[in-house]
Amino acid sequence: MITVFTLCDCKPKTETLGCQQVHFVGFRGEEYWSAVKVWGLPDYYHLGWDLRARREIADGDVIVFAQGEHDQEMRRKSFDDILEEKWKI
Repeated sequence: MITVFTLCDCKPKTETLGCQQVHFVGFRGEEYWSAVKVWGLPDYYHLGWDLRARREIADGDVIVFAQGEHDQEMRRKSFDDILEEKWKI
């Protein structure tokens, strides 16, 4: 189940210009494309809900969670930005 949390009363970008940025959190599979159909491509993608992701979100931004509720606890340690296995030579 995809959960949407917004820091304002915004609707998808196609319906209003009032929202600043769209953040996708924790998308890993086919649900990503379902969210893109509704919200368009995200301005930011976060591997998980952590303190760094929260710092990058401003008032008025829309946060779309792949899993969990909007009030879920943030992870204290940051998620990795890159998967090191992918970049090993």
